Amino acid sequence: MAIKLIALDMDGTLLNRNLIIPQRSLAAIAAALSQGIKVTIATGRMFCSAQPYARRLGLGDIPLVTYNGGLIKTAETGQTLFHLPVPQDLAREVVKFALARGIYIHYYLDDQVLVPEVNGKSRLYYEISQIEPIPVGDLLKALSGNPTKLLIIEDGEKMPGITRELNQEFGDRFYLTASYPFFLEIMHRDISKARSLSLVAGHLGIEREDVLAIGDSYNDLEMLEYAGLGVAIKGAPREVQAVADYVPRADGEEGVAEAIERFVLRGS
Repeated sequence: MAIKLIALDMDGTLLNRNLIIPQRSLAAIAAALSQGIKVTIATGRMFCSAQPYARRLGLGDIPLVTYNGGLIKTAETGQTLFHLPVPQDLAREVVKFALARGIYIHYYLDDQVLVPEVNGKSRLYYEISQIEPIPVGDLLKALSGNPTKLLIIEDGEKMPGITRELNQEFGDRFYLTASYPFFLEIMHRDISKARSLSLVAGHLGIEREDVLAIGDSYNDLEMLEYAGLGVAIKGAPREVQAVADYVPRADGEEGVAEAIERFVLRGS
């Protein structure tokens, strides 16, 4: 195995608890880039939230996997290579489902986040993403196209029940995953980080066996299984660690650097 492409989840993986890239990770990524290895981001975040980090890392015009795979755009020129949004009719049904149960939900159109109002949950989202939500009042009236993603934000202990109800109501009509214990993400049923990462690898002429993917949460499961080498950050849920080929010994914020040093930079 000769790693040619590194795919990095952001929250809980590339970013530490303060949403900063640790210096050791910056150095490891820079060293990998200097050897001609491609590095991309594979995140549940919006493109406009991921792009500044790609520029901070100096990744060049690499395709970025955003919205859990729902949108692939190049980091510098913003060329859209792939976009598979949630059909508008289904999105309306999901919004009605949430509103009828008092569940907080918002959605994404044209790389903007539309929320019913500014409140504690929308502010929590801003603190993490640094993207200002746009309050629109009536989400159903504002829904004029096919959203790339819908997001439910609720207390973590409520999520199993909400997930169960959504599955009972909608079956396999969408892809449902969690990026944080309090974030439940709803996308087109045919997307995942794995599918979009495979498209990026193909675009770059790289075989899956030569891909290193690093993640920490349920929305990384398929990506870790797809990659030739899947790394789950220490502290990731057991189900995520179970599909990984390697779990770093270092604490979460050092895990990316350890994996790159071990599998990419060894002997360099």
